[in-house]
Amino acid sequence: MAVTPPNADFGAVGLTSESAPLMFLIKNDLPTDTGIGPRLRIEPITLDGPNAEDFSIRNDECSNRSIPPGLRCTIEVVFSPSLLGTKTAMLLIPSNATPDQPLEIMMSGVGEGAAADPIGGSASGVSPVNVVCTNLTTGQTLLIPNSPRVWDCEDAGLTANPGDDILQAVTGTADWSMGSRPAQASWLGQMT
Repeated sequence: MAVTPPNADFGAVGLTSESAPLMFLIKNDLPTDTGIGPRLRIEPITLDGPNAEDFSIRNDECSNRSIPPGLRCTIEVVFSPSLLGTKTAMLLIPSNATPDQPLEIMMSGVGEGAAADPIGGSASGVSPVNVVCTNLTTGQTLLIPNSPRVWDCEDAGLTANPGDDILQAVTGTADWSMGSRPAQASWLGQMT
């Protein structure tokens, strides 16, 4: 059994977003003299690992199938992070090619703040946003309620030193340049 790609990095994806589907191709490359027969029997494919809930299987043409020699099937996975930071999981492919344990395909991605809402960008409209700035290094938190602007944390008075990790969270509804929509996002950055 050959799987392409052998692992996957979904890159950075916004918290309110979903990655493009990544297709895995599973090919029956079993030789006919393996003793298990030339057909590749794939059992139900699952996700496992510390952040499996951030990954989803889509368009599974492989589970519970018997693949003739030289032929292949495909399965797609998407990444939709629920929290900031690096997320990892495994795509587990049980088959008669590896009867003792499923083949493990490592996957990773990074949850990040929505790129469409830049720090310091303006938000105007009838419903101002709430901004919470937190220096994760020192523990200082600064709340800016009903702000007409998506504040840069340092401009709002958050004390920060080079190397400090800063988390900015925005909630509420605002009229952005691309239309009115919920403004629920967060950014994690490091002071330079």
